[in-house]
Amino acid sequence: MGMRIDAHQHYWSIARGDYGWITPELPLMNRDYLPEMLEAHLKRHGIDRTIVVQAAQTAAETEYLLELSERTESIAGVVGWLDLFDPGHRELYEKFRGHPKFVGFRIMIQEMEDASAVLEDGFVEGLTYYAQLGVPVDLLVLPHQLDVLMELADRVPGLRGVIDHLGKPPIASGRLDPWREQLTRLAAHPNLYCKLSGMVTEADHKQTVAHGGFSPLCQAYRGGVRHEAHPVRERLARMPARGGLRPGRGSARTVAAAGPDGRRAGRSLREQRGWVL
Repeated sequence: MGMRIDAHQHYWSIARGDYGWITPELPLMNRDYLPEMLEAHLKRHGIDRTIVVQAAQTAAETEYLLELSERTESIAGVVGWLDLFDPGHRELYEKFRGHPKFVGFRIMIQEMEDASAVLEDGFVEGLTYYAQLGVPVDLLVLPHQLDVLMELADRVPGLRGVIDHLGKPPIASGRLDPWREQLTRLAAHPNLYCKLSGMVTEADHKQTVAHGGFSPLCQAYRGGVRHEAHPVRERLARMPARGGLRPGRGSARTVAAAGPDGRRAGRSLREQRGWVL
């Protein structure tokens, strides 16, 4: 039986100072989340390993996560960060790729004031370089940025991209279009993948979560995307094995943000939606 690997999870130490977006006004997030806090939950749910994803746009945080992975067996891989607007991004990539647990990097389009910046020639050239190398690139986007992502995918047809959290559909409102149409169009790119994650935070906890309201969303995903000729796939379904591991499909997202007593934070996750990274 293959390992069960959670495809998207975060660790951070507030004292490091990488996370300027985490403030005292976000008490659920404004504390450390480290491996020892997650181990019991991994065992309880039968998760063998996790992929840890960057949550700060700094090279220092990627280095920190790689160091953490060296002493944490449950970390199968680290998705780091690169600034493709920085002319020195290739040198930094070469440094990171030398680590056995570095498995790719993430572009935080969500944090850009103008998402169309990723269509600038220099950025497209950089992304094309990594596409030619076959490097997995996580894509953190909001629904209103999907049109830009579609154009980016057209300009970099070989991009091995991973759309995080289904592109954050507006689950709470129940209005799945134009998200559904946009994701279907993105499915025409055979190297684009998708993580079934982060849905709880985009939902209405009184209605969607309590009453099993994810079914329409999953039906939209299956009917509008998975049945296309070139489906957007869950990220780890075809990811090559590293270090003797054979990744399986990304599991339901297990996150270190379960409280110290093991209980999940409920409605406050919706109120602090920036937590879904």
